[in-house]
Amino acid sequence: MRELTMMEVENVAGAPSQSDVIQTNLTIIGIGAAAIFAGFTAPAWGPVALIVVSVAVTGTYISERL
Repeated sequence: MRELTMMEVENVAGAPSQSDVIQTNLTIIGIGAAAIFAGFTAPAWGPVALIVVSVAVTGTYISERL
């Protein structure tokens, strides 16, 4: 195993891209819309879980860009 150079370290990115964040949020909206359309009633934690995932993905993107 070798040590990375500073140039290599700067090129390493682990955060989602902007398109990943947009796609994730659109998927969450789609899941919610499909559930409502199908008449599905989720437990109280269902919508909260979708919001938490959305905030986490968006927050990761923002924190990596600052």
